Amino acid sequence: MEEFYSLFCQFTQGKGIWHSFIREQSQMNIHSLEFKNNTVRMKDMQVEFIENEKLRKRRIIIGTSLEFEIAVFSFCALSYKEMEKWKVVLL
Repeated sequence: MEEFYSLFCQFTQGKGIWHSFIREQSQMNIHSLEFKNNTVRMKDMQVEFIENEKLRKRRIIIGTSLEFEIAVFSFCALSYKEMEKWKVVLL
């Protein structure tokens, strides 16, 4: 997971509150990732995670940044490889 956080921090530095929130959660217990929109003009992703033993949902507006998409897909691949219990859904 360290590889993902390195990529994520590099590609999202200074790009919004949500990205800052994720950068601060190096031990975030992620339950699932799901792309909600996947169009040329807009992409967004919903992240479900466990916080204080409760399932929380947050939405990330990705826009059209190729670098950010690379970081997200890297995260999906690493999380699937390291933690089989994580559910990754791509629509």
